[in-house]
Amino acid sequence: MRLNLALGVLAAANLAVGLAIQWYVVTRLGVGVSTDALFAGMAVPQFVLEIVSGSLMHVLVPLLASEDSERFRRTVWALFLGIGALFSALAVLLAVTAPAWLRLMLPGFTPDALRLTVSLTRIQLIGMVSTAVLSVLWSAYHARRQFLWAEFTPILASGIAFALLVATLPRSGIAAAAWANVGRSVFAAALLLPGLGAWRRPDWRSPELALTWKRIRPLLLGTSYYKADPLVDRYLASMAPAGGLSILYIGRQIWGAAGQIANRAIASPMVPLL
Repeated sequence: MRLNLALGVLAAANLAVGLAIQWYVVTRLGVGVSTDALFAGMAVPQFVLEIVSGSLMHVLVPLLASEDSERFRRTVWALFLGIGALFSALAVLLAVTAPAWLRLMLPGFTPDALRLTVSLTRIQLIGMVSTAVLSVLWSAYHARRQFLWAEFTPILASGIAFALLVATLPRSGIAAAAWANVGRSVFAAALLLPGLGAWRRPDWRSPELALTWKRIRPLLLGTSYYKADPLVDRYLASMAPAGGLSILYIGRQIWGAAGQIANRAIASPMVPLL
C-alpha cells in the first residue's frame, strides 16, 4: 500500500507539472490561434504514441520481467535501438508530409494558422521519437520493479522544461512551448538511460523480439480504433472560434487525470508481479 500511495502521489505530481506548463502557456499568451496550433500539432504524434508505446509497455513488462540479466540487456538494447530507428523514420515521413495531412485534419484552420501548426508539429515530432524510446526505458524499469525512479524522472524532467519555458517564452513565443514539450521527454529519457545496463550487441533474430511483434499486433489494431477520438476532436474543434480547441484540449487533460493516476499507482505495480 505504501508503494501504491507513493506512486499515486508521484503520478499526480507529474500530471500537475504537465498541466502547469500548459496553463502557463495559455495564461501568458492567451487562448487563440497560436495555442490552437500548438495543441493541434500534438494530435498525430500523441495518437501514434498511444497506439505503439502504450501497446508496447503492455507487452514488454511481462516479457522482460521473467528474463535473466544477460538476456534482459540484449533484449532492451535491441528494442531501444529498433524503436528509436522506426520512430525516427516515421517522424521524418510525417514532417515532410505535414502540410498535406494537417490540411485534411484541420479543415477550419486558416492558411496562416495551418502554416504555424506545421511548424510546431515538426518540432513536436522530435518529442515523439524520444517518448517512443522512453516507453522501452519505462518497461525496463517496471519489469525490474523500480517504479519510484521511473515515476520521479518525468517530474524532474518536466521541472527542467518548465524552467526553460519561463526563460524563453517571452522571446520565442509559442515555439518555446513546443520545445518545452520536446524537452520533457528528452530529459526523462536521458535520466532513465542507465536502466538499459551495459552495452550489449542486439540480437535482431532473438525469440523475444519475434514474440514481442506477435503479441503487439492485435493490440495495435484495437488501440488504433479506440484511441482515435483526439483526432476527431481536433477535426471538429478546428471549426470552432479561435481558442476553442485549446480550451477543449486542457479540459480533456484534466478530465483524464484520475484514470492516469489510478493506472500508474495500482495497475503498473501489479503487472510484473502477476
